[in-house]
Amino acid sequence: MKVLMGAAAASLILGIINEGWAKGWIEGVSIFIAIAIILTVNTSNNYIKEKQFQQLQAKQDVTSARVTRDGKIMTIDAEELVVGDCVTIPSGDSVPADCVAYQTVTFTTNEAGLTGEPEAIHKAAVFEENYASNPDPFLLQSTLVATGKANAIVLAVGRQTRSGRAERIMNVTAEQTPLQCKLESIADMIGKMGGSVAALTFIALVVKMLCAIFLYKERTIADP
Repeated sequence: MKVLMGAAAASLILGIINEGWAKGWIEGVSIFIAIAIILTVNTSNNYIKEKQFQQLQAKQDVTSARVTRDGKIMTIDAEELVVGDCVTIPSGDSVPADCVAYQTVTFTTNEAGLTGEPEAIHKAAVFEENYASNPDPFLLQSTLVATGKANAIVLAVGRQTRSGRAERIMNVTAEQTPLQCKLESIADMIGKMGGSVAALTFIALVVKMLCAIFLYKERTIADP
């Protein structure tokens, strides 16, 4: 696009100088119109693809949760959970929000994604009988349930969870995929090659024009 814009500007200026305003602007303006059309189409396609990717990513990020409301057990999106909901978390699921367990059955979670601890951590509800053993009833969002089953009460959702606050503090930005990096390097290479070819073409045309001018002068002087 940069090479084309430079060529369009040069064509417009040279056309006006050589042919005047009546016809000299046509070729340069035509190139600018072609550039505008290409940019519009590419931008529209990229915008549509980006929106589709974001929608797909959003669907992938949404997890379901089994919640008890008004005495009925239902399955909803984890984004619809509110503080105080009673959720049931079976083995193999991820914890949908920060919760405190009030009933567990050999329940363990893997918190490697948040704490870096590779081993599964045993979770147990707190009662008077086990209070002295200092059990851990707190369940963190996005951690994977390794074994067992638990009933828990939601304490925090969304950006107020431990993982949400960590993400907000770290301000994590998405990295480019290998394909995007490859395409970017190819685009840079094509741009450099195009610029080099354009520069060589310009030099060749200037040399040709100078040769034609000087040869014409020499012939004019030589002829009586």
